[in-house]
Amino acid sequence: MVADLNRLRGLRILVVEDSFVLAEELHDLLSDLGCTTVGPAPRAAEGARLAGTDGLGGALLDVNLSHEETSFPIAAVLAGRGIPFVFITGYDLDSSFPPEFQSAPRIAKPVEPADLVRVMLRHFAPALSRH
Repeated sequence: MVADLNRLRGLRILVVEDSFVLAEELHDLLSDLGCTTVGPAPRAAEGARLAGTDGLGGALLDVNLSHEETSFPIAAVLAGRGIPFVFITGYDLDSSFPPEFQSAPRIAKPVEPADLVRVMLRHFAPALSRH
């Protein structure tokens, strides 16, 4: 497992999360893993802008943001650029996800650090080979 964790070191991970507390927890966890946090972005417009930056190795996207925004437009930008992402959600309903994101990777809130690491290793693996 330690060797696998070393593969995460140096990744730039976009965080889109409107909860300050969860954003800080994700930042701390990513820092502990040797990743660099891009953001966190609490709003969709800022998240979309950051999704266009160079060198992203992956993204963690809260599905429902404040002001009735979602991160689906950000996911579309990332998908178009071939950047892997994982949705973070408190909802299990597939009906709340657009068809193009029905099978996208998800992690449930509250986020357990070990679960997040497993998901990152699994879904950001294609990005790891580029670093």
